[in-house]
Amino acid sequence: LEKKFSSNPGFISPSRIFKHQGPLMKKCRADDRKYEFFLFNDLFVYGKETGKDRYALHKKIPIDQIFKVEEVADAENQHSFQITNSVKSFIVYASSDAEKKVWEKAIQEVLAARAKSLNKGDAAVAAPVWESDKKKMCQRQRKPDGTPCGTTFGLIKRRHHCRVCGVLCCHECSPYNVFLIEDGKKKER
Repeated sequence: LEKKFSSNPGFISPSRIFKHQGPLMKKCRADDRKYEFFLFNDLFVYGKETGKDRYALHKKIPIDQIFKVEEVADAENQHSFQITNSVKSFIVYASSDAEKKVWEKAIQEVLAARAKSLNKGDAAVAAPVWESDKKKMCQRQRKPDGTPCGTTFGLIKRRHHCRVCGVLCCHECSPYNVFLIEDGKKKER
């Protein structure tokens, strides 16, 4: 499997077992992209196809105590589900209900087996799913009545994503930069 990648992805591990592989569409900030996903007993990986049975690694996500699969109500893509984890959370969708069920079953089997070996005492925080850049206005609820700010994005007004909740907001609604993790070396908006 490692030979299918243009660079060495470092999949080889004494206890790592390959479980499932297949294409899924990933909802990204600007548009939806097709990736090939690989599921191992302790790792979830996806990459971009670069040629016949060749891939460029995009992200390696450890299956930790935060990792989970959730149903998502998506009017555009009825075969969608959300992957939540400590590294990067996102929504993917399959081409059919049968394909979605195969993925969900494979992931749930890995999670059930993995739950026995994970240390529940380790603190971890789930990464938020970022809102789509297709939204044209600030979504932060800062008005007294609870309605969104409503600032329209353009060349002058840039959009920002909150690193804690993933909401799309304007500069005025996200004026602070803070350390998000204890040993963080960089402040995040």
